[in-house]
Amino acid sequence: MALLLRFHHLNVFGERRTGGGGVVVCETPEFPDARTMQALAYQLQAPETVFLDVAHRRLRVYTPQYEQPFSGQAMLAAAASYAQLTGERGPQLFYGTHGDTRVWPHDDLWWFHSRPAAARPSGVDVATLAAGLGLQAQDVAGVPRFINAGMDILLVETRSRQSVLQATPDPALLAQYAQAPGQVSAAAVWCRDGDLATLRVFNSDQFNLYEEFGSGTAAAAIGGWMLNQGGKPPLSLKLEQGHTIHRLVTRLSVLHLHVDDARHVRVGGKVWRVGGGEIEW
Repeated sequence: MALLLRFHHLNVFGERRTGGGGVVVCETPEFPDARTMQALAYQLQAPETVFLDVAHRRLRVYTPQYEQPFSGQAMLAAAASYAQLTGERGPQLFYGTHGDTRVWPHDDLWWFHSRPAAARPSGVDVATLAAGLGLQAQDVAGVPRFINAGMDILLVETRSRQSVLQATPDPALLAQYAQAPGQVSAAAVWCRDGDLATLRVFNSDQFNLYEEFGSGTAAAAIGGWMLNQGGKPPLSLKLEQGHTIHRLVTRLSVLHLHVDDARHVRVGGKVWRVGGGEIEW
């Protein structure tokens, strides 16, 4: 039997319609088997492909190489598609493999509410970790640690924007140092200058290195990290990502992070629908 899917192509975290990271949202009354979803994601070649059960607001997220346990960018894309399909633009709960996430529009941004983040030590000394990421030990600020706000991300704060831009992780070492059960290894290298942060996010399967253009998951982890480090809310950051990826149309992905007085972490960005169609498989 042929599988017919309606899909929507969106850009998330762009400051204009041509900006942001691409996400494809596929409507489906029930999820195809995992092999089929992975094959479709590979064929579509979007940074992320979301399979959305509109009736029950359930979703699964795939990159061309693997399934993601959670993606903030995918949550916003799914919510924007759901609103367009149903006309419901109020707050909604969406259900992924990690649990439920609240998503809502406010002004011209879409926001998702991060679950409370869990922290754990990296288990690797700073000098060794820095070398694996192509950094100098003196570039690293504070103690790197894993933060889980949907998936485990190894957060490494640096002392300068330049060190973030010059980071050159070794795929095998990143896979070793940032490994987490049930997911691909992920590390975020970032620095903060007042209310502006520069962010790069890397994934590794040991043999290959992938850099994300817009990571709402890493932004949520940074919010959890700020609270873990004793930051006093309210806290707000604008995060820029994509400086080194050299997109032809837009250079940057722009994310907004806010931690309110009740210590709730939320991440927002603009969502644009680029187009859509149907695919028969």
